[in-house]
Amino acid sequence: MGSHAAADTQQDVIENAKSGTSYALYVDDIGSGTPGTRDEFAYFGLGGVIVNRSEEAAIRRLIRQFKGEWTIDEKTPLHGAEIRTMKDRFHWLSKLPKEDLVRFKTGIMELVMSMPIIVHGCIVDRERYYNRFYKTYERSTWNMRKSAAAILLERSVKFVRSVGGNSLSVYFELCGNAEDNIFKTAYTELRDQGHPFNKANAEKYAPLDATEAAGLLSEKPFGRKKDNELLQVADLCLFPLATSRNGKPNKAFERFMSDKKLVDTLVGDSTTWVKFYCFEP
Repeated sequence: MGSHAAADTQQDVIENAKSGTSYALYVDDIGSGTPGTRDEFAYFGLGGVIVNRSEEAAIRRLIRQFKGEWTIDEKTPLHGAEIRTMKDRFHWLSKLPKEDLVRFKTGIMELVMSMPIIVHGCIVDRERYYNRFYKTYERSTWNMRKSAAAILLERSVKFVRSVGGNSLSVYFELCGNAEDNIFKTAYTELRDQGHPFNKANAEKYAPLDATEAAGLLSEKPFGRKKDNELLQVADLCLFPLATSRNGKPNKAFERFMSDKKLVDTLVGDSTTWVKFYCFEP
């Protein structure tokens, strides 16, 4: 694996020795996060998985075992888009006999479902977000990435608090300087100022104050590349989460629900659940 993954593994050993209630959130993105831009994908999403840090090494072992079974190089990320389209580094899937392809797809789903993960995210209907906010605020409209980051981070903190966790470290996939800085800004603002939205409008969502956020969030988020194995898990989980309301069959999301992998199935507080933003008319 790359140097980032190796460094993470070493750090995990140290952190897990300190506490069994430390959690990490691994964040991927999907779709365009800029209002009004063209994108064939109807949604923008930030999300992935929350894991107890004591479970990370076991998750990495499962990934390496799966790659070994299919003779996938350890340095090749399990990239959902490439797997779904059977292109680029997963073009070889298109050449498999049908029964082997079914076995691979079944295997990768079972791989994810075997992991001790909590699926979380904020999914935004891009067109409705644009229509709702741009007409009012025009160029001062918040970037969807900032809105989604603030919501996901706050709700992840609430989840960790609800299960008695004592810290939350956040790892996000590096996208580019502009996108990365938006995420970092949302993170810093939540930690320093608390819930960033209009307080009167947000009251029904039980917003966090800065003390609560800073008490659990690490000082800063950590950018990583796709060679990070936990970010590969985030990638595999985000697509079925982001497409769960498009009216099409979604076996992976159904399994998130039935296997109690989705955060919504683990806590009763709806202000902690996955946020589907601007989906209502």
